[in-house]
Amino acid sequence: MHYPQSQEATLAFNTILEELLMEPIYKTWFVNLNLISGACYVLLYSTKDGIQTLRGSFGSLLPVQDNLYNEICDNARSAAFYDSNFSPVQPEEIEDLFVAVDVVEPLESIDNVSELDTKVYGVMVERGLKKGVVFPNIEGIDTPEKQLSLAFQKAGLKPDESVKLSRFKIVRYF
Repeated sequence: MHYPQSQEATLAFNTILEELLMEPIYKTWFVNLNLISGACYVLLYSTKDGIQTLRGSFGSLLPVQDNLYNEICDNARSAAFYDSNFSPVQPEEIEDLFVAVDVVEPLESIDNVSELDTKVYGVMVERGLKKGVVFPNIEGIDTPEKQLSLAFQKAGLKPDESVKLSRFKIVRYF
C-alpha cells in the first residue's frame, strides 16, 4: 500500500477512503488548505504488480470551490467515483491506489510558442467554447510545437486557427 507523503495527497486519499467506508475520517489537520484558494487536479493510479496505470482523474485549471481544501476533496471524489472513463473505485482497490494532486498555478497569457518550455509549463489553447489543455512534462511531448499541436487536437481546432494561448505551472504532490 502506498501512503501519501504530502498533506494534499493525504487529504485526497482520506476523502476517497471516507466515501468508501461511509464513516468520517479526522481531517482537521489540513486547516491551512482552508486558507488559500487554488485549482487542482487529482490523479489516481492503480499500482498492481509494480505497474502504474491511470485509474481516474478530475480537476480544473481555475478554482471552482472557495478554498483548496474543498477543491481537493471534491476533485478526489469525482476522480474516484465519477470519472466517466472508469468504473467507480471499489474498497478492495484501496491497497493498490496511488494518489497525486497537481496544484495549478494561475494561468498566464502568452503571445507565441517561444514562451513555452514543455518541462516547466502546461499550455491551454482556447477559441470560443473550445479548449485544449496539455500538462507539462509529458513523456513524448518534448518540444513546444508538439505540446501546442496536441492542445489544438484536444480542443478540436485546426493548427492554423487563431487562439488565445495561456501557460501554467503545476506543483505535484504525492
